[in-house]
Amino acid sequence: MHELSIINDVLDSCLSAAALEGAGQINRIRLKIGERSGVSLDALGFAFEVARIGTLAEGAQLDLVALKAEALCLECGQVFRPEMGLFLECPHCQGVGQLRQGQELLIDSLEIQ
Repeated sequence: MHELSIINDVLDSCLSAAALEGAGQINRIRLKIGERSGVSLDALGFAFEVARIGTLAEGAQLDLVALKAEALCLECGQVFRPEMGLFLECPHCQGVGQLRQGQELLIDSLEIQ
C-alpha cells in the first residue's frame, strides 16, 4: 500500500508548516487528487486514520477532492475528457492529446489552530 507512504509525506509537510506557524493542532487537511494519479482515495483515507495518531493532526479531518482527467488536443486545440488508457485520442479530430489535469496529488489547504 503506497498510500501509507504518501500520507506520511503529506503529514510531514503539514506538520512542518504547522510548526512554522506555531500551531497547537491541525484541524483539516484538504488534498486534490487526480483520477490518473494511481492513488486510491479509500486507501489514502484509511492510511490517514492510522498515520495521524499521536501527531498534531490526530483530530484532523481529511478532505479528498477528486479531479477528473482533462486533456488538450495538440492538433485542433479542443479540451476533452480522455478515455481511460494510455493513449489520449481527441474525440473531435482523432489527434494526439496531452494531459492537462488528472495526475495531481496536491495539498490544497491546511487549517490549523
